[in-house]
Amino acid sequence: MIRHHRFLIVFSTFFIFSFLPSRYSLLSKDLSSGNEPQFLPIQAKICFQKNKCVFLEVANTPQQRSKGLMFRRSLKENYGMLFNLNNFVNIDIWMKNTIFPLDVIFIRDNKIVNIYENLKPCNAKNCAKFNSKFKVDKIIELKAGTVKKFNIQLENIVEIEDL
Repeated sequence: MIRHHRFLIVFSTFFIFSFLPSRYSLLSKDLSSGNEPQFLPIQAKICFQKNKCVFLEVANTPQQRSKGLMFRRSLKENYGMLFNLNNFVNIDIWMKNTIFPLDVIFIRDNKIVNIYENLKPCNAKNCAKFNSKFKVDKIIELKAGTVKKFNIQLENIVEIEDL
């Protein structure tokens, strides 16, 4: 009986470890995909003046919002990302793992309540945080310089159109 148990233990250990390298590489691949940029569908647009519109990828889920524009090499002119927060929250954002500067617009009930321009990328462990200062339900991240280019200002009323 003891021989039979030893055989099972040795066989089970061999069986498990013989599959470990492939399982481990799958795990490694899954972990490294965390450094991959996300590209979401363009599902909305916002126009700041008649012909000054920005097309928006829409981050609806917590995972999409958490990743945002991290690891992206660039953002096309007049494109950005909309973060739908689903309720009103006072929120901090940061530039961790963001490769290029951004303008960030905080929106509450279609009114711009806070703007940060030209936020610099951060690859450190402790990146600066930028607070919404008010409870907001949407955030828009744009290529740095867009706020100035389109003359976007606090208290502007904006309409985000679904595409």
